[in-house]
Amino acid sequence: MGVLQREGREHRLPPDWAARGYGRRITDPKSGYDFDVLTPKCQDMIASVWDDTVADYEAALATASGISEAASALANFQDGRLHPLDSTGKILWLLDHFRGLTYTAIAEVVAVDLAFVSRVAKERGRQRKASIQTLE
Repeated sequence: MGVLQREGREHRLPPDWAARGYGRRITDPKSGYDFDVLTPKCQDMIASVWDDTVADYEAALATASGISEAASALANFQDGRLHPLDSTGKILWLLDHFRGLTYTAIAEVVAVDLAFVSRVAKERGRQRKASIQTLE
């Protein structure tokens, strides 16, 4: 939202925002840690753009992690099938076709728990290892 700016290892209210009445920068408090206080004016401004900011953030995350691309590809693949894939089948398909996709992203695409994705992936690894050993 642009309310805070990076200052060293912290994020602080910019001095010009404090001058415009969006808050106060508290420096050298008794606790020893600088902090900022946001005014109701700033809180109202944040509240008014919160939903749009969250939507933009989620869209950026989805784009960056390939979630939307993977979900679209999975949907296209399923359209050509006689029977829909179950959750395990979807996970396995994504693991095979989107190798850079994180387990968290796969869980979001398939709408399952992260632990379930991890279990399926581990079982797939065990099965592959066993099949390679029988071929040798």
